Amino acid sequence: MRTPEIAVRPRTSEDLPALAAVLERVHEKEGYPVTMPPSVVDWLSASRTRASFVAVVDGRVIGQASRAVAAGDRAEELWKEATGLSSERLAVVKRLFVDPGTQGRGAGRRLLEAVVADAHRLGMVPVLDVDAGNGRAQAIYERAGFRPVGDLELTWTGLGGVFLARCYVGPPPPESAGRPSPG
Repeated sequence: MRTPEIAVRPRTSEDLPALAAVLERVHEKEGYPVTMPPSVVDWLSASRTRASFVAVVDGRVIGQASRAVAAGDRAEELWKEATGLSSERLAVVKRLFVDPGTQGRGAGRRLLEAVVADAHRLGMVPVLDVDAGNGRAQAIYERAGFRPVGDLELTWTGLGGVFLARCYVGPPPPESAGRPSPG
């Protein structure tokens, strides 16, 4: 039996209801996000988001990832210090998740590649933060060329305490090849 091909394309507003259902399954099985937002659609369409991509199999949306601006992010100063770049040169990888029933087929990697390529097209360096206790996600990011640059203790709404986030810097745009890597 042939494994259906995973397509990645820009997200549309029509994708949001399906993504809300996917996120519910991700939250139930994997605890991401730490607390479910009151409005998943608003959470996915946050004001700092600049581009989003979806993974689709057989016409069904199975996951998504977004690119957001770094200005105003809790990890902004750490990323700037690690790269030596201004916030305007940093592209935050956000809201990356894949339906648990379809994981292990490369959809997450393809979504990450789409956001990184989008950042590179704009001459930006991708950055992200992840739950410091999520070794699986960290391994995926590290295989994709992201390197850890520090941890931040964050107060997370609804968590009732401190959340430890591991911060990463991704590969520089291809035109930076041959020049020293930021940071």
